[in-house]
Amino acid sequence: RTSMQFRILLGAGALPSLVVLWAAATEPEVARPVKRSGGQLSHSLAEPRHWRTLLGTAGTWLLFDVAFYGNVIFMPVILRHVFGRGQSLGDLAWHAAFMSFLGIVGTMGGVLAVNRLGPKTLNTVGLTVGALFFVAFAVACRLQASPTVRFALLCSINFVLYGSANIATFLLPVVSFPRDVRSTFHGLSSAAAKVGAMAGALLFPLIDHHFGAQAVMSTQAGVCLAGALVCHLFVESRGLRDVDETSQSSVELTKWHA
Repeated sequence: RTSMQFRILLGAGALPSLVVLWAAATEPEVARPVKRSGGQLSHSLAEPRHWRTLLGTAGTWLLFDVAFYGNVIFMPVILRHVFGRGQSLGDLAWHAAFMSFLGIVGTMGGVLAVNRLGPKTLNTVGLTVGALFFVAFAVACRLQASPTVRFALLCSINFVLYGSANIATFLLPVVSFPRDVRSTFHGLSSAAAKVGAMAGALLFPLIDHHFGAQAVMSTQAGVCLAGALVCHLFVESRGLRDVDETSQSSVELTKWHA
């Protein structure tokens, strides 16, 4: 029975990817010609301000993924800290499913908010609020608060991170870099994020084993605050409508160099 349930869940996991594949295949392409001068790409890659911005987009994405994936992959252990080792497998599944549902709701709210606030503001505010909830969870562990209080704080963390930085970190490289180097710097930012995800998944079980859940949450709070600070210092405030303006400024800069 368990084997069949696993196969069903594994097969159902392919459905979202199939939906995305269908949407991508049916999306009409709009031809947007890009005029490139001979040295435009090399000039853009050599521009110091792009590498400074990369510190912001890659740095905040890396730090966010340390906290986010550490939290997501570490979730069964965190729930055990919340409800104790006596929690049944069924209860664990329901609690995890509820948190996943909150993640979906948070993502939907974040999609609406990013158009009003812009990726930088959404990312900075979201990571700051997430850090505050991590601190509150650490304090709740210290004071041995009730499982209900700790679970509510854990749900709040999940909701905030899904609805803010989980969206904004993907968009920051898009709005921050001109079109001719956008894919390059987006790829570098994404690669940094994968390093952060691996670090979070590997480090937090070790921290929990040696120092406990309170230390894990305190570390995640510090990581979120660092991510918010990096974003604030190194990323310019741009909205989603400023993407074309960013590309135009790059063309003008290239002409000036020429």
